[in-house]
Amino acid sequence: MLATMLFPDEIREYRGFQDYFSQRRGWFYALLLVLFVVDVIDTLVKGEKYYHHYGIAYPIRQTLLIAGAAGGMAFHSPRYDAAYAFCSLVAQAVWITVLFNVLD
Repeated sequence: MLATMLFPDEIREYRGFQDYFSQRRGWFYALLLVLFVVDVIDTLVKGEKYYHHYGIAYPIRQTLLIAGAAGGMAFHSPRYDAAYAFCSLVAQAVWITVLFNVLD
């Protein structure tokens, strides 16, 4: 659903992707926030052992991603969007590298 919001089939009635996103950014960040919260709930439902498998990095990462999505709903700025996207991608890359020992 989030990918569909970012890359629609038709944007003729908009001046481009930036205009399209700026008009739907509230919905995008709200759905992103819900996704991150559901991920935390899902992880907790799987049990304490599963939750602690990820260590302290998981709650820190999720808290920052949730706060960032909430910030995206509050701050209507293309600079914020770019900074959040960049930081989220870096966080994901570090998370994957550490969790799966990619650099060993």
